[in-house]
Amino acid sequence: MRAIIQRVSKASVVVDGKAVSEIEKGVCVLLGISREDSTEDFEYVAKKILNARLFESADTGKRWDVSVKDGGYEILSEFVESTCNYYYFFGCKMGNKSSVMLRDEEISEIQEETGFSPSQIERLYSRFTSLDKGDTGTLSREDFLRIPELAINPVGERIVNAFFKESHEDQVNFRQYVRVLAKFRPLSEKKPPKLNSKDDKLKFAFSMYDQDEDGFISKDELLSVLNLLIGANISQDQLASIAERTINEADADGDQRISYEEFVQSLERSEVEQKMSIRFLN
Repeated sequence: MRAIIQRVSKASVVVDGKAVSEIEKGVCVLLGISREDSTEDFEYVAKKILNARLFESADTGKRWDVSVKDGGYEILSEFVESTCNYYYFFGCKMGNKSSVMLRDEEISEIQEETGFSPSQIERLYSRFTSLDKGDTGTLSREDFLRIPELAINPVGERIVNAFFKESHEDQVNFRQYVRVLAKFRPLSEKKPPKLNSKDDKLKFAFSMYDQDEDGFISKDELLSVLNLLIGANISQDQLASIAERTINEADADGDQRISYEEFVQSLERSEVEQKMSIRFLN
């Protein structure tokens, strides 16, 4: 079973020049059904269509926030039985999930905001939807921590927290997800930075330490990160000594904490642009 979902302001099915069904705002669904499909398949697809957050909230203006079910919108559906041509149609002509769910204008907006190419955006959207196990159109902390690389990373939870600082809620939508990832795009000499300047990268790194968001890294905050990174290998006294020495070396004004400006100065000779960059496939 395959479903192609398109948001519409209105839609209709016309047979022999006559409209046999029509809706106002909602979604138009082209449903491909195979003889091998089960009741569970129907229930799964129906739940996905009803709960996918595809619409903008009228109250907050937030995109990707309201489902068909939440908004009381309408659904217009057509179906086709499985044939060889049907599978060719869905597999090759219509593309994959990411190309169906993102409109061209949305891809253009995200490209302008983040600097990602359209193909990169579609790949990221495909990854996003594969993580969205609840089919809600958003990701929870549990969804993020199912990523193996984050689950085993000593500071994985702090990296995940960065996505939720962007959303200010307990769920992250695709736009927020891709904005955080954009900070890790390599800098280009030919294009101006978009969310990925050296300052953007340094602020992200600083936020990994500054957990209370007061604009400073205290000795306790630094010690907390050191515990996560190397705490299993050395004693607490050694960790405390490293933290104190680091604070003393970076603390230019003697207030026993590291400001963002002092943090930047301490990393002046570090190749932050390279160390905090990921090559995203096209």
